[in-house]
Amino acid sequence: MNLLPEESHVSGDEGWTQIPRGLVQVSGNLNYIWGLDKENKIYLCPRPCTGAWKVINGLLVQLDVDDEFVWGVNKNDDIYVRPVDGSGSWKKLAGKLIHVSASGNGYVWGTNRANYIYKCKKPCNGGWQRVNGGLKMIDGGEREVCGVNSGKNLYCRPVDGSGAWRFITGGFQYVTTSGPYDIFGINTKNEIFRCRKPCIGQWIQVGHDKINSLSQCDATANALFGIDSGESVWRKDFPL
Repeated sequence: MNLLPEESHVSGDEGWTQIPRGLVQVSGNLNYIWGLDKENKIYLCPRPCTGAWKVINGLLVQLDVDDEFVWGVNKNDDIYVRPVDGSGSWKKLAGKLIHVSASGNGYVWGTNRANYIYKCKKPCNGGWQRVNGGLKMIDGGEREVCGVNSGKNLYCRPVDGSGAWRFITGGFQYVTTSGPYDIFGINTKNEIFRCRKPCIGQWIQVGHDKINSLSQCDATANALFGIDSGESVWRKDFPL
């Protein structure tokens, strides 16, 4: 991993806000935060969220939100979608995935248990197209989709699936590229790093004494949300 000079490689020392609730995963947009607990129960909280979470019917192991919908997969790899405000009901889509990302501009992306990669043009009704490569998790942004493979290697390509995968230095187990300024990565020590777009591998460590590690994170247009090892939910507003 390429870090910026020592005096500047740790940033974001202030401004973390804790949101009451024990969760293992979080995803948000400008208006809502969605989350999952360790029992796969689903929660919704309007922003600015101060802890008034609403339980949503169903069970999911992973979810992701875009401007209009929340997308998720259950323990059987089934794919579901519903309006992001929690109205309506879950709609099951064709296909099997273990990780889905809906934050990409115009496309939903996903990976399955064989690490195969798929994309579906919005509005997605299950017409998945396989894309070359193999990734464990994936996250779409305004211009690029990024993901990590089983070797903790990071790759990005245009969000419409054109072009080729571009390798970026840095060993990560989780990434999010849906924010406007940076790609965020979490390494195997749960340390948090960011890289200014278009990222060429110049990573800056993020954190301070209150929160310096996360197990999962998700970027919106104006904030970074994350979960620490104690299942606490945190928010840090942009710019960092």
